[in-house]
Amino acid sequence: MSQIKISIIEFDYHAEVLRDFCRITENTDFLVRIFTTEKIWSAVGNYQEKLPANFQLFQKTKGKSLSRFIYCNYKELNSSDVIIFNTIASNFRLFSRLKLDPVLVVRIHNANAYFNKLLKTYKPIFTPFFVCKDLSHFLRKTIGELDWYYRKKFLHKVHYFAFPSKLILQHAIDTFHIQKTKAVYLPLSYTSTEMKKTKTLENTNTTVIVTGRVDRRVRDYMILYKSFKLALSKNNKPIRLVLLGKSNSVYGKKIVKLFKALESDKFSFISFPNYIEQDLFKNYIDNSDFLILPIKIDARYTIYNEKYGYTKMSGSINDLIKYQKPGLINAEYPLDDDLKFITEPYKDEKELADKIIAWSESEKYKSINFKDALKNYQLSKIQAYFKKTIKSML
Repeated sequence: MSQIKISIIEFDYHAEVLRDFCRITENTDFLVRIFTTEKIWSAVGNYQEKLPANFQLFQKTKGKSLSRFIYCNYKELNSSDVIIFNTIASNFRLFSRLKLDPVLVVRIHNANAYFNKLLKTYKPIFTPFFVCKDLSHFLRKTIGELDWYYRKKFLHKVHYFAFPSKLILQHAIDTFHIQKTKAVYLPLSYTSTEMKKTKTLENTNTTVIVTGRVDRRVRDYMILYKSFKLALSKNNKPIRLVLLGKSNSVYGKKIVKLFKALESDKFSFISFPNYIEQDLFKNYIDNSDFLILPIKIDARYTIYNEKYGYTKMSGSINDLIKYQKPGLINAEYPLDDDLKFITEPYKDEKELADKIIAWSESEKYKSINFKDALKNYQLSKIQAYFKKTIKSML
């Protein structure tokens, strides 16, 4: 059998997902063609000096239109065996009109937006911010670009829909009646034996991290704040909290101010106003003790309501897997069985405060056997699974 050619397309925003896809496919027997923008590829961070031998990179420059870029590289794209849309959140008109011969696979990051009816998933929020945001979307996307129409037209051409967890896949089959033969599970993340599992910073603080941009729509920072306020009134061991994501929004600055006011000899706090480079991000997680995942189950993607754990996956879940860190997580978030061994659920601010104290003082999370708990996420296994899945599509 000749070398399988895979094209991966990312023109929207998921640089971190593209980065992990590249790691999963590098130095395999696939020929991987990467179609993306200079900005996104820069955010991927890896491979800036040298590409793996089995990679080919096609970057759209800032001044070039996407349609022109695609048509300039149409021959290479269409000679692939499989085209994977790492993200397709825009440009549905363009891709619905292309005659694409390869097997088409689309990663589904927001199942309600792609498969549910708008009237079932749109719930207006009557605040000036959301009214203006929704009106803008309806005018630009729904009416101006007819994205609902071209998205539906494009999805009819797709051969496989790839879901990030088995639970989300099953939910899509049960709720949206996706054909089982068209629904596949393609993990977004992996673990590696190269990952550090112990802190190297010279301090005795318990370091707790919350990953992701500070955004009230996807994480409950008030329950986090109230829990730390409770915990700090009882805890004896120094704790450091790191909000490992951009916090320069009006809301982000408000949350930073609240946590700054709690600082004392028992509590230190770190936040970042801007985008965090991958090496710095990794360094902070490597030198942390555990994560907290204050995920809101009901979230929004543009005008669509999504449910974390059911129709979309939180990036924080990938952080648990990739960096092999234990976590305290909102009890409402449904987890695949493997992940229950490295997490503990909390139901409210008091229970979260109690567990922050218990975890920082007893350090019982250090007894978790990550090698066994995450054995199904080992890079070698994910690579073998990916290879088998792709070959089954041809």
